[in-house]
Amino acid sequence: MGSQADSANSVPKIEEGVNDFVELQDRLCADVETKLPIQIEQTVGTKTAKLSDIAYDVELDLSLFNITPPLEYSAVKPVVAFYSHKPLHQA
Repeated sequence: MGSQADSANSVPKIEEGVNDFVELQDRLCADVETKLPIQIEQTVGTKTAKLSDIAYDVELDLSLFNITPPLEYSAVKPVVAFYSHKPLHQA
């Protein structure tokens, strides 16, 4: 599988859409054999984001998914504020 979206082994698919806010264009290049994306581009207005060098079936360290907070962190009770159109104190 090649890593270049412009190679002979990829097929670009371009979808465009316009809404009331901004022009949007997506470009997806997929490997012909595996049909997996090898490059994804999204353009919103004048800004473009590109995702390339996409890897599949990569083994990841399970510690990346640890949700235990560090020891120096502490739990706090969240403060919830309720807002009302009524005054808090009436004269």
